[in-house]
Amino acid sequence: MIKRVSSATALFVLVSATLAIHVQAQKLPADFGTPQGTARLASTSGFIDILGIKLGMPAESALARLKAAYPTARITFAKTTDYRGAWISNLPRVDPNREFVTEIDVEPTAAPMDKVFVGLTIPPSKQVVHSISREAILQAPVAIENIVAGLRRKYGTESAGVDFRLHGIAIFDGITKTLVWAYDENGKQLGAQALTGDQAGCAQGTVGRMMAPAVEIRRSNSDGRPYSPDQIKNVCDAMVVMTAVISTEGPTQPGLGGSSKFFSLTVYHHPMIANSANAFYAFLDQSAQQDAHRAEQDAKQRGSEIKY
Repeated sequence: MIKRVSSATALFVLVSATLAIHVQAQKLPADFGTPQGTARLASTSGFIDILGIKLGMPAESALARLKAAYPTARITFAKTTDYRGAWISNLPRVDPNREFVTEIDVEPTAAPMDKVFVGLTIPPSKQVVHSISREAILQAPVAIENIVAGLRRKYGTESAGVDFRLHGIAIFDGITKTLVWAYDENGKQLGAQALTGDQAGCAQGTVGRMMAPAVEIRRSNSDGRPYSPDQIKNVCDAMVVMTAVISTEGPTQPGLGGSSKFFSLTVYHHPMIANSANAFYAFLDQSAQQDAHRAEQDAKQRGSEIKY
């Protein structure tokens, strides 16, 4: 299981380097790194849902649906730290009003024993669902082929599965069986070729809390200012990727043989994650520049009383 991260580190979830994959710069849409860009992506992302929670769904709607589906569950929220405090180290105090919910976590106390984690975009973008993860604990072993059949009934045939080979190696067939569905941001399913080369790593994200997507801070110099959305450095930023990981019971068998009591299903809308994170960085940088300008103006009004 993925261990809970503290609220002090939650702000940096969006910039974790779990997928350290780099390519040459890609052309960015004109609204990249803006609340409008996040809203545009959210409006076309409802083609995937897990347990009725859709990508692009408003945070309030997702929370209401989770409460209805899991009335006795323990529902908690992961938050950022004071966002200005994380960006400007010399603030005199931490303001809880400058903390954003980044994730809704559901831990049921009764059947069904699904754990659900819902990742959210953050202001200044409207808060909507950008990622969903489900960890299902079954009461009794189920044939893996039956689990796969159910997934295919809902989501269609996967883009890549246990028969997928990368350089001749079956990277999705072993102690766990992995199926991957890859889409562009408009919901067009991509074939296995979208997961060849470096992009195969996009399907191997962490299960559980929303820590897997790597969104790199776009900065133009080493001290972090001024902010500049000058390039895309993560090949996953162009794809929506859903991954099913099925744990085997007993000896590992090739293909879809065997049974399982545990599987996870996780989807990340990488374009929306990157867009929301960069809109947030741009907002922080603008705030920092305003603070610096204000400090400069204040300094110009002082000094007449200094004796020389």
